[in-house]
Amino acid sequence: MYQKYFRLASVYPFNGLLLKDLASSIKHDAPPPLTKTPLEETIPQPIADIISKSMEKNPSRRYQRVADLLQAWSLAVRNLELAVHEVNTK
Repeated sequence: MYQKYFRLASVYPFNGLLLKDLASSIKHDAPPPLTKTPLEETIPQPIADIISKSMEKNPSRRYQRVADLLQAWSLAVRNLELAVHEVNTK
């Protein structure tokens, strides 16, 4: 999810000039919420939620199985496609 976060936000979710600072940031800091891209495009909330849950510090709050992550991703994409279809047919 680190890569997906970077691709959407064009910034890394954790910062640190030195390796020890980066490791500390990864261990202790939550990544900034994904809301907009650098081009001010809105990131759909279901996608942002999936990425945030995948990067949770507490492992029990993350998806427990790859199948759970794939199911959430598929549902989010399907709902977004339906929303776009509704807008296009009005």
